[in-house]
Amino acid sequence: MPHSKDPRAHTALSQRGRSASSGPGLAVNPPVVRLSTVVFDSLESLREAEVRTAGPERSLTYGANGNPTAFALQDLISELEGAHGTFLYPTGLAAVAQMFQSFLRPGDHVLLTESVYGPVRRLANTMLKAFDIQFDFYAADGSDVESLIKTNTRMIYAEVPGSLTFDMCDLPALA
Repeated sequence: MPHSKDPRAHTALSQRGRSASSGPGLAVNPPVVRLSTVVFDSLESLREAEVRTAGPERSLTYGANGNPTAFALQDLISELEGAHGTFLYPTGLAAVAQMFQSFLRPGDHVLLTESVYGPVRRLANTMLKAFDIQFDFYAADGSDVESLIKTNTRMIYAEVPGSLTFDMCDLPALA
């Protein structure tokens, strides 16, 4: 959310996340829920929950798929950003993998900064190769980007600062 002197944004931040229930004695904010395993009374009730989750409804099926705390944060971010929805990922690597899977197709090409996080480099060497997605690494200063762009280049991926080296990609130049 961009910084705003508009008090309405600050008021919204302080009031969101409150319990939707009404009545006396409610917590100011939703409680933190930590869970991994969700139990069901029957296999049928698990399947019903999975069907609901496949649609727009949220349902607890497994901790990694979300919990009441995560759902409250998703709603808050969506509201603050005016977004239809928000995805939360347990790790940055999971978010990067999802981004690659969402925007790249077999035969595409992606440029990755040479100072990319090691596990992202491993992801390129395994997942991207397995999906027939080509990739090259470019210098963090962007000096070789133009020469590496191909007709099938669909993405230029940058990490700022670069992992371990703290190289700073020139994002305006890359744009």
